[in-house]
Amino acid sequence: MTTTTTTTVTVTVTVTVTVIIIVIIIIIAKSIEEHAKLISSLQEKNVTLAKKVDELEKRQKDQEQLLNKQERHSRRNNFRIVGIKQEKDEDCLTIASGILCKMGFPDPKLERAHRDGRAVEGRDRHILVKLSFFQDKVKVMKNARRLLEGENFYITDDLTKKDLSEKRRWRDQGSDFYRQGTRLHFSGGYWRDSTGKPFNFHQE
Repeated sequence: MTTTTTTTVTVTVTVTVTVIIIVIIIIIAKSIEEHAKLISSLQEKNVTLAKKVDELEKRQKDQEQLLNKQERHSRRNNFRIVGIKQEKDEDCLTIASGILCKMGFPDPKLERAHRDGRAVEGRDRHILVKLSFFQDKVKVMKNARRLLEGENFYITDDLTKKDLSEKRRWRDQGSDFYRQGTRLHFSGGYWRDSTGKPFNFHQE
């Protein structure tokens, strides 16, 4: 009687334990399945968010390029005279006109000329000049290096912040190529060769 009772209890306990284990397994399996679905959902959301971030970054980049292009256009008739000592009560229009006449442009059409940029001790601010006609600016920039050789000042383009950064990025390499006989100039946001095509420093 005791043996039968013990056997019955043992079987009951075994069955109970087995049922509990099965229930636990089922619960774990459901939990794993739910977590898998959650992970899958989060991955899908991450992909969607990544696409949105890419779209926003592209839109921002396009907007920055558009704004830079517009700013570049607003400066297209401008150039800067660098290295002229600043004097009290000076007339920048007269200074700019005199320099252009000296360069061989006797009747320059100037809209305005004034000092520009923040004051830095020991350095004179640039004279920003705006011409009435873009073609006059092209002639000035094309001949400035040759006509002002030996002077203690020089003429440079009036670049946007983005374009100036790009110019400075490759300035040393551009100077090296110039000394080797490859003439490069910076225009429209790019270093360009003698044909006007953008110059790829990486391929040289």
